[in-house]
Parts: sequence; structure tokens; C-alpha cells
Amino acid sequence: MEKLRIALYMARPQKYATFASVVAGYIVAVGPGAHWARMRELAFVFVVFAVLFYTGVYLLNDVLDKPLDALHPRKRRRPIASGIVSVRHATLIGLGLAGLGIGLGMAWSPRLGAFEVLFLAVNVTYTGLLKRLPTMDIFGNTITHPLRVVMGIAVFGTLSMAHLPVILSSGLLYLAGNALKRHLELSKGNAEARPVLKHYSERQLLALGGLPGIGLGGLLLVPEDPMSRGVVAFVSCVWAFMFVGYACGPSWLRKAVTVLLAG
Repeated sequence: MEKLRIALYMARPQKYATFASVVAGYIVAVGPGAHWARMRELAFVFVVFAVLFYTGVYLLNDVLDKPLDALHPRKRRRPIASGIVSVRHATLIGLGLAGLGIGLGMAWSPRLGAFEVLFLAVNVTYTGLLKRLPTMDIFGNTITHPLRVVMGIAVFGTLSMAHLPVILSSGLLYLAGNALKRHLELSKGNAEARPVLKHYSERQLLALGGLPGIGLGGLLLVPEDPMSRGVVAFVSCVWAFMFVGYACGPSWLRKAVTVLLAG
């Protein structure tokens, strides 16, 4: 039972929720009436990309982040940071899962495999460099989410300028989320575990979490097709719930949003 608990912790199934960005791209790419017919393909991409590839990427990130995670009040309980799982084993498993995900992705669709290689490059750049640079750490951590939308569109359809509002709305939502997450960490005094936080103030991060709302409001006026407008409207509602709930909502709502941000 303990080994299963550790395996689930390392797999981070809660992170599978980020696959929603790929689903958003899939929805606007295949068009009305075709969603159910291609669900098997979407399920395959979920397993290859979210379960195999990204689990491997998260493990490799945990290996590189072990010194800082050991200083974090919550992250230090992770199997790698706590020493329960050795760096060697985690590295081998991470490389194996990421490699398997890329291999299966390439075999099914060279386009999917190419996107996975791109995601790996972005994650290596972020972990090795961008996370130490003010502002770039937030944007570097944000870029993979609109890229997921782009991947969903490109793998299941054809990219066009008409898809730009959906792509940008995803980026704005995660930009706000990353800013508020850092605001939460800074307010709790976790700057030692994330040194770049020393370059921010709580006021700056809260403002950065609220500014995307202006962009989302403007994007609501752009899409012509109902599908894209519906996706942008949904993303706008999620941003409003997250930002208003965190910044000025009642205590129970702020606690719920805080749990989501901390995850």
C-alpha cells in the first residue's frame, strides 16, 4: 500500500487537469458533431502525453528541484525531496516514461511527437534558467498551457488565425494562476524555496493576477463562431472565480481557491 501511495504521488494525477487545455484545442479543431467520433484518439493522446510523457517530465523536474524542494514546507514531503526515492531511480523512471511517451507519440503522429519534444525543451529551459529570472519565471511557467491548446488544434485539425482567441485566453488564465500562486507562496514566507520571489512584492503579483481579466474581456468580443466564443467565455468565468475568490471572496471561497493554487 505504501509503494502504491508513493507511485501515485510521483505520478501526480492531479496535474492531469492541465490536459483540459488540449481538450479545448480538440473541441475547436474537430468542429460540432465530430467530438464523440474521435474520442478514442483523444483518449490515446491523454495516455501518451499526460500520463506517460508528462509524468516523466515531472519526475525529472523533481530531481533537478530537489535542493529547493527540501526547503519548501509542503514540497519537502515529496518522495524525491524527502529521500524516499533515490535520484538515480527517479531519473531512470523519468527518462523511461518521457521516452516512451515520445516514442508512442511519434509512432501515432509525428506531429504529436514533435510537440512532446518541444514541451521537453521548454521544460528544460524553464527549470535550468527561466525559473531564476524575475518575470520570465512566470511567463516561462505559463507558456506550456497555450501550447497545449495549440497542440490540441494542430494534432486534430488545422491551425488558423481564428483559433487565436482560444489560445490567448488559455495563456491569460494560467498567467493569472501562476501570479496568484506566487503571491500565495510569498505571503506564506516561502521565498527561500523559490528565490525569485524576492524580486516581487505581494501587490505586484496580485495586480498581475488581475490584469488578464481585461484581456479576457476583450477576447470575448473577437470570436465569430459560437464554439470559440463559448470556450473563451468559460475561461473568463474560471478566471473570475479564481481571482475574485482569492483576492476578495469570503473565507471559505478563498480557502478553496488557495487549495487549487497550492496544488
